[in-house]
Order: sequence, then C-alpha cells, then structure tokens
Amino acid sequence: RKMLPNEDFMATLQQNESACICFEKFFNTFLVLFEKSFPKKVCKSNLELNKKGKPTLNWYTPQLAIMKNNILLCKDLCRKQGNDQLLTLLKNLRGHYRSALKEAKRAKND
Repeated sequence: RKMLPNEDFMATLQQNESACICFEKFFNTFLVLFEKSFPKKVCKSNLELNKKGKPTLNWYTPQLAIMKNNILLCKDLCRKQGNDQLLTLLKNLRGHYRSALKEAKRAKND
C-alpha cells in the first residue's frame, strides 16, 4: 500500500551514469511500483451501441425532446425579460420534464 513512499529512489542513481539513464531507471521503477499499487480494473458496459459506437437512448422519446426545447425557449425568454410569470412557468416545465424523464426510464427498465 505504501510502496511508493517507502521506495529508496536514490539507490537507482549512480555517479558514473548519464542523466538519461538515471531517469529511465527511476521512471521504470516508479512505473512498476505504480502499477502494483494501482492495478488496472476492467469494467464492462451494459449499454447497447449503435452503428457510430455511441450508446443508444431507447427511452428518449420525441415528446421529451419537445419538452426540452420548450424549457430552453422559456429559459431564454426568462433571461431576456426577467418576468416572474415566466420564471414560475419555467419551474413548472422543469418539474414536468423531470417527472417525464423518470417515467420514461422506469418504463424502459420494466
């Protein structure tokens, strides 16, 4: 666990070797200890990939896209006008969108 701090890196240095060779010895020692301390871990992905290699979102419907566009439009209007009614509308739209997202994901997993 404490391999790197306990290693004596000065032992890799010798008086009659060039800086390049000393650095290579140090770096190789460091890499070996680092790989022992932090081994590679392979994780598998359960996402389905489409032809371009990107994960597909089967649950994302056109209605959700329309809701998101409405939120973005309302957000822009809210920034420009600063109206309290638009702010309330934006909060309501976001709430409905969030619940629709959760429902779509839940339906996909069932």
